[in-house]
Amino acid sequence: MRICILGAGYAGLTLARELDRWLGPNTPHEILLVDRSCHHQLITRLHEVAAATIPPDAAQIPFSRALRGSRVHFHQATVTAIDPSTKRVHCDGHEFGFDILVVALGGEAAESGLPGIAENALPLRNCDQAVRLARHVERQVVRARRASDAAIRDAHLTAVIIGGGCTGVELAGELHDRLRDLVALHELSESARVLLIESCDQLLPGLPLNAAYRAQEILAQLGVEVRLLSPVAAVRPGQVTLASGERIAAGTIAWAGGTCAPRLLAESGLPTDHHGRACVDAYLRWSERSDLFAIGDVCHILDHDAGAPVSATAQHAIQQARHLAYSLYRLLQGRSIVRYRPAPAPEILSLGRHHAIAVLGSVVLAGREARLLKHLSYRRYEASVRA
Repeated sequence: MRICILGAGYAGLTLARELDRWLGPNTPHEILLVDRSCHHQLITRLHEVAAATIPPDAAQIPFSRALRGSRVHFHQATVTAIDPSTKRVHCDGHEFGFDILVVALGGEAAESGLPGIAENALPLRNCDQAVRLARHVERQVVRARRASDAAIRDAHLTAVIIGGGCTGVELAGELHDRLRDLVALHELSESARVLLIESCDQLLPGLPLNAAYRAQEILAQLGVEVRLLSPVAAVRPGQVTLASGERIAAGTIAWAGGTCAPRLLAESGLPTDHHGRACVDAYLRWSERSDLFAIGDVCHILDHDAGAPVSATAQHAIQQARHLAYSLYRLLQGRSIVRYRPAPAPEILSLGRHHAIAVLGSVVLAGREARLLKHLSYRRYEASVRA
């Protein structure tokens, strides 16, 4: 029997490794893992790559290393379509069949519909985009040094981040530190400016208010300008226009306005929500089929105890993967699968190189303790994958 896993991010890779461990060395079943990249990308570290805090290699791990010693078959390809009726997956002009399919493709940068976003704002969803953003920021500082007009210099030294979720908040802190260092390196008299634009009335929607307030307080102490209730009307080359009519000249414009599922999920004909995510039941089954599952950012699942959707975080993706690995093991043994009950997962955010907050339920930690927790969470996961 072939178990096909589409996507090898936090959810897909964890599932493949855990299921391989459950099935053991003498299993007759095949685990096929498909991903467009040849590297496992550490999405939660991309803001550090974008600010040149860490090199790109620190945020990606070759699958040849991550799957070393396992019986998982890896296939590098871009998935273009899923046909549930024939149990076929289409990739790059060829196709293959499956007995059990798990969709874990991860999210893509959401299309906001705002004029000029796609053409003039830099997204941050993979390592290549992070490297592109880092190089762009460096070029802007070089251009500021060469410019003779003060207004043009200020624009080159201004970075606007659209979206005050986890990605935007972490990127704002890192870019502030990076721009400060570049300004000092090039001996510029002007100061860099970082603005974080959010249309809602708080940062970090979905997290407790005390966490949002603490993050905003730390960013303000760093010198990041936070604009709440400030929807963006349009983005032009070097300029962001707010709904209020205010125009902000900026050499760097980054898009961190959320994610959506790949279109191929909705095109499969199976139920999806308004973000295109697979609607799964309490057993992580898609459309209640025992041969189709979805986990991670691409699935919409309710936490029935909390009465709210499970948040799309790396911690919950790993939780779902470990749970599904055990359920699939039981299914392949002819036993019933197990209901998924999400456990509380801490959310730890870095705010520049020296600050962080850790959200543990209603408790928010900041300072050295939070920074240590962030470092330990990185080390623990990366050590398990690189081992």
